[in-house]
Amino acid sequence: MILSKMDYENANKKEYLLIKNNCYSSSSLAGNTRKYHGLLVKNDYVILSAIDDYVFDKRLSCFEFSNCLDCECLKYTYSYVHPAEFHYWFSDVFVKKKIVLEDGFVSIIYSSSEPVEFKLIPLFAMREIHQTRKNFEDVSFGNMVIKSKDESAILKILASELNIERVDYIYWNVEYRRDRERGYEFRENLYAPIKIVANTDKIEVRVGDLNKNEVNIPNKLNFFNPVEMLEMACDSFLRDGYIVAGYHWFIDGWGRDTFVSIPGLLLERGKFDCAKKIFLNFARKIKDGLIPNKLKDLDYNSSDASLWFIYALKKFYEKTGDKNFIYRLKVYVEEIVEFYPNSDVAKLKGNLIYVKPKTTWMDTKYTPRDGCPVEINALWINALDFSDRLGIDIPTNVEDSIQKFKKVFWNRQYFKDLKDDESFRPNQVIALSILSDIERFPEAKNVFYMVKKKLLTPYGLRTLSPDHKEYRGKFIGDESYHNGCVWPWLLGFYIDLGLKYNIKIEPEILMPLFSHIYEAGIGFISEIFDGDAPHTPEGCIAQAWSVAEVYRAFKMLSYPLNKT
Repeated sequence: MILSKMDYENANKKEYLLIKNNCYSSSSLAGNTRKYHGLLVKNDYVILSAIDDYVFDKRLSCFEFSNCLDCECLKYTYSYVHPAEFHYWFSDVFVKKKIVLEDGFVSIIYSSSEPVEFKLIPLFAMREIHQTRKNFEDVSFGNMVIKSKDESAILKILASELNIERVDYIYWNVEYRRDRERGYEFRENLYAPIKIVANTDKIEVRVGDLNKNEVNIPNKLNFFNPVEMLEMACDSFLRDGYIVAGYHWFIDGWGRDTFVSIPGLLLERGKFDCAKKIFLNFARKIKDGLIPNKLKDLDYNSSDASLWFIYALKKFYEKTGDKNFIYRLKVYVEEIVEFYPNSDVAKLKGNLIYVKPKTTWMDTKYTPRDGCPVEINALWINALDFSDRLGIDIPTNVEDSIQKFKKVFWNRQYFKDLKDDESFRPNQVIALSILSDIERFPEAKNVFYMVKKKLLTPYGLRTLSPDHKEYRGKFIGDESYHNGCVWPWLLGFYIDLGLKYNIKIEPEILMPLFSHIYEAGIGFISEIFDGDAPHTPEGCIAQAWSVAEVYRAFKMLSYPLNKT
């Protein structure tokens, strides 16, 4: 995939993201626009923010300061090749910058068609990703510059005719416009301990844990179609025993996101051993029938993570038929079914589940959804059905629960979002997609067409019908997050529902999202989009369940590769 020359307004909205285990490297194509950006971010810590790099005394990177924007380099930037390769043209000299992330360190490799003078100034932040740096009194850089093969260094430069000068520069008031737009702290200072000058046709800067293997540098351009990029994205979210929810600020294992994502990220791709490891990791952390919503601090404030766990486990069994593993986890399913309905977040009352506010996936104060939500009850019925098949004693009869569900949520036109809230939302799609396996919902076909008319956009489903008084068509923070914003992950359930009722869905429905892969987080799918056209992408530039459910939709539609 190649993106050609762009102006600043386009380039700063496109971001690259490389991920390797607990490290990532990310920026916009016009320099850092978020405090979350950095050439090397490890364990949620920004080590190397950027390199102020020059060829012929012309800057290759963009920087925004409090009193100026320097984006002169874009007139020399002729293409970007995924992943993370920039091409520059200076008169008759071609220059390439390639960023390669390995396990624990990053390499920035410069090459040119003939020897030129490179001047490189590494800029360090040395801070947590959610913070900004104002001073460097607590940071030592005394022994970091190593020119030789000494692998104990944090920084190493490989080049001929090399000169390294100690400079101790401070770059004052560097600004990040995307954080400024979001109302977050957006200004900081960066520290440059050295300046590197070399007359050469190749120079490489490595930063990080250099006790690692050598850099694996691709020796040819990579041209990927959108499906291949989506598969690469799937792998990027996988960790040892969990799935990262999203970049740049949801870098944790979220129970809900993990088990929504498993069918698309893993099961559709045959990665069953990885799925097993994740199931076991979360199962061993069950507390009073609850799957943790966040692994890092063992937060259990989720009324649906436990039910999504069973949903994904059922999908695993349908894909693999692995009875041994299912019966290995039977005891955990039994614990959920026994204790979840009388937990801190959920209560079973008359065959229906009632939940604590702000514990479903719509979890802001603007959509508390306390009471009796439609998709939670569908997930509960699904959990009862699967448990019954495993021979587990269940607290309520499946058939009785289904009839109660229909009686409470069906208003003769569509399925209400809550027992006492008739808002037209996409949660009914999740519910009907899950329950339609039981084939007792002829109403679902008409609901599908209503959803298509009111909620469907080129990038997924709106979270609220535009005719509702609380609808917000532009992203303005939590107020609009679930009151109009489009979420791509919902598209998987929408397509699943339609196909189960033999409704023809053209594969081209995925084309806007395939095109979006080149738009924001290059190679990924964003968390949300504006509800109103042109549906600007917002939120995380790379969201696990967005990628997972679009990939699952691709598989369901058997999308022809020659159309991508």
